[in-house]
Parts: sequence; structure tokens; C-alpha cells
Amino acid sequence: MPNASSKAVRWTSPATGIAILFFAIVGLISSIALVQSELEVLQDPEANLLCDVNPLIGCSSSLLSPQAHLLVIPNAAVGLMAFGALAALGAVLTFKGSLPRLVWWGMSAGVLAGVGFVAFFLHASVAVFRALCPYCMLTWVAVLALVPIILGGALASGSFGDRSISSGKTTLKYSWAIALVLYLIVILVIVVTMSDKIGYLF
Repeated sequence: MPNASSKAVRWTSPATGIAILFFAIVGLISSIALVQSELEVLQDPEANLLCDVNPLIGCSSSLLSPQAHLLVIPNAAVGLMAFGALAALGAVLTFKGSLPRLVWWGMSAGVLAGVGFVAFFLHASVAVFRALCPYCMLTWVAVLALVPIILGGALASGSFGDRSISSGKTTLKYSWAIALVLYLIVILVIVVTMSDKIGYLF
């Protein structure tokens, strides 16, 4: 008899799958760009990177930092694996497949960990590097959008119990608003902590 935690729930949502697939691809693109930028710097420390736009927007100061290699390997490499897996799972839902409870649990844990990473790198950007990496910010956009979509999908699928289904459907319905609030929080932190640099540009 299969374990209850690994049993696929009979819930699928192509719309949710498309949303997961879309933002996972956004995350993949940003991760690829970060990996390519780091390789450029390793080959030529004086390289002119596309991500270095002005004193506020740039990535060269953070690419080789300890903060960018929390797990020894580049964080972007971890992003490639994570977003690649999410893209595959999003494709399954897009084509009306269903996912095991264990997968929903793992996706939920992963996206919550992603929020922690976003908070950590946001702090590092505004307090340590004093610069905003455009590729990193694209990753933040993807992660914060995926938070309500994945958590809503996990709840709506009944992976956390039948009582959570209604809450999950509501979360999915207003996932755009939840993501917008998260974006506004990030923008507020940046504006408050980096007002001097922002003012310098204008």
C-alpha cells in the first residue's frame, strides 16, 4: 500500500501550472545570467558586465562575495536546479497532471526558504554592497510571485488536509495581490535604506 505522503492528490490546475512554469522560467533566465556574469568576472576581473548600469544598479561587487556562495557553489547554480525543477512540475500541472502530497510539501518548503533567501540578499544588497543586482532582483520577482501560487496550490490540492482547500482557492484567487504586497515591501526597504544613492541618480 503506497504511503499517504507520496500519494498523488486528485487535483490539477492548468492555470496554476502555467503561472508556476512562467515564473520558474523567469528565475531560470536570471540564474543563467548570473552564472554567465560570474564566469566573465572569473575570466576577466575588469570585464564590463551588462548588469553594471550605474552606481545603484550593478552586480560586479557581489558576484564573487561569500554572500553569493552560501552553499559553497554559486547561489545561481542552486537557482538553476531549483527553478528547473519547478518548471518541470509546473509543466506537469499545465498538462493536467497531478502531484504527490510529498512534492507539494517540498515545493512549499522550498518557496518559503526562497523568501528567506530574498530577505537575506535584500539586506546584503542595501547594507553591504550598497548596490542592486538586476539579475538578483529578477530572481526576487520570480520567488515572491511563486510564494502565493505554490502555497495556494498546495492548500487547494488538499495536501495539507481537506480543511485547507477553501483557503487555498482564496490564496490562488488573490495571489497577484499577495505578490504585489511583497513587491511593495521590497521597494519600500530599498527606498528607505538607499534614498541617498537614489537621490544621487536624479
